[in-house]
Amino acid sequence: MDIFQVLDICQSYADALIDYNNQAKYMALCGRLLAGLTILRVVLKNPLQEHLIQALAVNANEESDDCPSLTRD
Repeated sequence: MDIFQVLDICQSYADALIDYNNQAKYMALCGRLLAGLTILRVVLKNPLQEHLIQALAVNANEESDDCPSLTRD
């Protein structure tokens, strides 16, 4: 699993914790979140994979239609 998959799982557990009033389910989700955070600690020690770096990289020469340039007329 990569860092973003682990983060998504942890986020879903944290979001679910907000909705539960049942003590047993709440404690189970806390245990799952703790396990996810433990895995995250291990994953963070590994270097970021090349395909993830490419997905996060922004080419400064490319203009995106989603984010208009402030210097255009």
